[in-house]
Amino acid sequence: MFHRYVTTKDGKAMDFDRALYMADKNLMAEASDVLPESMGDNTFDKFIQMRMCFATPLDVVQRYYDEYCRLHQEKYGEPFNPDVM
Repeated sequence: MFHRYVTTKDGKAMDFDRALYMADKNLMAEASDVLPESMGDNTFDKFIQMRMCFATPLDVVQRYYDEYCRLHQEKYGEPFNPDVM
């Protein structure tokens, strides 16, 4: 199975695809606002294309992850830190 890795604020590599299984689904949808319009007309389309398309550029995946982490910190008062290193 192919995995994409993003960089956490600590500079560690995190398996993005595995981390999404532990993420808040509503925040995942909100975070998709940072994805390019070319990925679809609505949040769901953009998110699904980014999630399913391994050809999505890593900088787009990283931007999405960073936005998700920001939203998670705001909502829960703690960083998103799943154990998928």
